[in-house]
Amino acid sequence: MEAASQIIESLPSTPARFSPTLSESQQQQQDGEWRDIIPNLLTKSDFEALSDRLGRVVREEVAQLRADMANVEARMAVAETETRALRTDLEQTNTAVMTQEADIAYLTTWVDDLDNRGRRLNLRVRGVREGGPSENVPEVLRQIFTHILGGQQVPRIGLVRAHRALRPLPAPEEQPRDIICCLDNYHLKEEILRTARRMGAVRMEGQTISVYQDLSRYTLQARRALRPVTSALQQQASNTAGAIRSRSLQGMDKTNS
Repeated sequence: MEAASQIIESLPSTPARFSPTLSESQQQQQDGEWRDIIPNLLTKSDFEALSDRLGRVVREEVAQLRADMANVEARMAVAETETRALRTDLEQTNTAVMTQEADIAYLTTWVDDLDNRGRRLNLRVRGVREGGPSENVPEVLRQIFTHILGGQQVPRIGLVRAHRALRPLPAPEEQPRDIICCLDNYHLKEEILRTARRMGAVRMEGQTISVYQDLSRYTLQARRALRPVTSALQQQASNTAGAIRSRSLQGMDKTNS
């Protein structure tokens, strides 16, 4: 501090050196203000103390950050371990689900096959007008089957059961309910079905009647899904057969000529 005062005292006191506009009294007043300010300036020891304190604070903060980072790394390690365990469990679950889906598909196909085997004696007749509460469904079916077989003599048309489809009675302008029946003779059932297919549409008493094999709902859905494919294959087969027939006729014409 004394050195600073000596430096100030040693400065020239000529007003013209600092500012030509200051008088001697103003210059002295200014020198006094500087003498009051300089003792309050920071010294080297003050800077060293401030530097030590700042360094200590920085070291504490860095140590806290390192502790927090170590905690985060530990938590990340735990999370990664749990994630690997979850991934393993998920893979096992996916494998189990795929296995179950395959089993369900197999069982569905198996049950559907059993259902269709149980319907192997069944026929579904469509287009027969409703006969009301007093309708004698077995007798109506016997007349239709006799008409399909062309009136040929059959020992008997045995029906185990016959009934309309189990849905509400339709309005008069709506499509009548199908008739589902079970015959007691497989060969007779197949003969009726083959003959009805050859006839295309059975016309009887002003009715257009169709006869189908009674199938499970699952099989019907699968057939509907494959109908565009089967239709395209049938059309392709028909076009191929027509082309072969045309070439055969052209070959015969050349041979005859």
